[in-house]
Amino acid sequence: MANWLVGVDTGGTFTDLIAFDQAAGALKRAKVPSVPGDPSLAVIDALEKLFAEGVTPADVAMIVHGTTVATNALLEGKGVRTGLLITKGFRAVYEARGWSQPKGADLLDTFYQKPPLLAPQYLTEEIHERLDFEGNVVTPLDEAALRASIRGLVKKGVESIAVCFLFSFVNPAHERRAAAIAAEEAPNCRISISSEVLPVIREYPRLSTTVIDAYVGPRIANYLRALEERLDSRGVATPQKFLMQSNGGLMRISLGARHPNQTLLSGPAAGVIAGADLARATRRGHVITFDMGGTSTDISVIVDGAILEMAQGQIAGQDIGTP
Repeated sequence: MANWLVGVDTGGTFTDLIAFDQAAGALKRAKVPSVPGDPSLAVIDALEKLFAEGVTPADVAMIVHGTTVATNALLEGKGVRTGLLITKGFRAVYEARGWSQPKGADLLDTFYQKPPLLAPQYLTEEIHERLDFEGNVVTPLDEAALRASIRGLVKKGVESIAVCFLFSFVNPAHERRAAAIAAEEAPNCRISISSEVLPVIREYPRLSTTVIDAYVGPRIANYLRALEERLDSRGVATPQKFLMQSNGGLMRISLGARHPNQTLLSGPAAGVIAGADLARATRRGHVITFDMGGTSTDISVIVDGAILEMAQGQIAGQDIGTP
């Protein structure tokens, strides 16, 4: 009978596994070096250590995976070359960073520079289209010009394209049509559209989050697809294969490949959820969790037993609107 619950955490240096037998109460652990080139290999290596101790793939009832692959890709600048399609007249929105200003010690740094654009201006194309604030069409989408812009981005070697049009959160029709055309003109590129990634008001947070999604998307998608294939080929047949989200919830691993921005704080969130559970078990209301890895260190605060959450934050200076 499948009784084992398995948790695997992939970091930049090590990949850790912990397994719990619900029936017998047994606990097993494994720690293996991570494989930056293909993190899914380290997950399988950790599982092999578990299987070597007598647990079979069929015994696994659930596997939950927390990962810092997206986090580290952003921190280390190892995403893909990303292009941006934006409403004509608004190409400066990303460059201006929502009119953000330096804070704290950065105010005194005479050499302060804003974080680099993940989709720089030379990979940004303005598109003739416009909706009003109610989602009505003011300027129809110029499909011929759009195709030319996409072909230009392809010639510049982009591997991913972010699309963020004005008021697309009210009416996504232009973005969806742009995505369909991009799929025709750039079939090897990932397409991220803001009306799916973060359909909320305010251009800059929506734009920045969509660009991040496009920037790390191919890395995460390839990794999670490889992981699913390797789990299936190794005989881990349980349908309960989940990925930790940045907000502490779970989603199917296959969904993570389609929504990579939801995994940016996957590993750190798992540690916070565990910290909150330990706080309840030990009847401590105020707790600070401290999670140190080989690439980054993450700190979270639990007040009166509640995890503090935010709708907007930063990773490596890049603004993200994912909860």
